[in-house]
Amino acid sequence: MQFKTMIIDDENLARKRLRLLLQSHADAIEIVGEAANGKDGVLAVHSLHPDLIFLDIQMPGLTGFEMLQQLEYVPLVIFTTAYDEYALKAFETNAIDYLMKPISPSRLKKALDKLHHIAGNRIARDAELQAFIKEMNRENDYISVKTGSCTNLIHHRDIYFVQSEDKYSVLHTRERRYILSESLNELEKTLPSQFRRIHRSVIINIDHVSEIKNLSGSRCVAVMKDSKKTLLPVSRRMRKAVVTAGSTR
Repeated sequence: MQFKTMIIDDENLARKRLRLLLQSHADAIEIVGEAANGKDGVLAVHSLHPDLIFLDIQMPGLTGFEMLQQLEYVPLVIFTTAYDEYALKAFETNAIDYLMKPISPSRLKKALDKLHHIAGNRIARDAELQAFIKEMNRENDYISVKTGSCTNLIHHRDIYFVQSEDKYSVLHTRERRYILSESLNELEKTLPSQFRRIHRSVIINIDHVSEIKNLSGSRCVAVMKDSKKTLLPVSRRMRKAVVTAGSTR
């Protein structure tokens, strides 16, 4: 099986080196394009629909993780990086591989062997993908949200608030909303310190609060910095905690 492949990396020399290494695997790898940053990478993936991308993590503009959030079509991914701060050991056994720069020929071969194993088994591929995402959520500041056939990785800093609606939790970024399977109680246990439960149905990111506004009858709301300037209810019990937290940031 031959995989249509893209290389996405902001370092020109890194792209050239990887392209050279992949020449030894021409029976399996057909390089159809390159991109030098995450923004161009998103456009190229949507245009070329590669089977596989070699994706650098640390890039200007959009990181590799952030780039994946914007993809409607998500190919197989082999991450590449010069840094060892992303829980390498946890990712080592997953089918979506993780290569440290400079990439050695033997390590590249191992990654491609994994690729062949997983590509022919969609069920195994999905299981490995979910295992990878769980590890990344545990080691990094992301929440994974499945939308159709895609999995969005949303950084904590991009979360403005999470609200309970009917039987679901809905995560809001500045412009978008995502349906979550987790309850607010579950999320409250895992989100970092800048998040506050201000009401039984709302968790907010204090960093994205514009102001706490007093209303009539001793009621108050948090005015968020999202594109809609959403007003969220603050319970009387949580009012002081929210005001104090906001004033220290």
